[in-house]
Amino acid sequence: MRHVTILSVAALALGSGAVAHPSPTYDVRPSFNRCIDSSSGVTVVVLNCIGAEYDFQDAVLNARYKGLSARLNPKQRTVLRASQRRWLKGREAACAKDAGVGDGTLADVTRNQCMLGNLVARIDWLNRYRP
Repeated sequence: MRHVTILSVAALALGSGAVAHPSPTYDVRPSFNRCIDSSSGVTVVVLNCIGAEYDFQDAVLNARYKGLSARLNPKQRTVLRASQRRWLKGREAACAKDAGVGDGTLADVTRNQCMLGNLVARIDWLNRYRP
């Protein structure tokens, strides 16, 4: 994986007159960037790119969480589980708000990009977690 800054793929869906808004920095696979670059701004292709990367990163998150949880004592595990649940709720709320930019496919792209960014940020958090 490489550390990259992704401009809002929602701008791709809007066409050439759109202004790209900076997004958080994510650790994504080069294949994700290639997919976005070759999407030609076709919304369904952009959504498929995000979905494929999300599925990969979700598996990484689950493996990291499981491995970390296995090394913790019961009290620490309870704290981590509560943190994970708060993160899930917060992510849903934040990304629902992000999707408020409009209806239809643009909102889908924005929400899915938000979900991916939050997921990768959480993996980074889990990698640095020290009870």
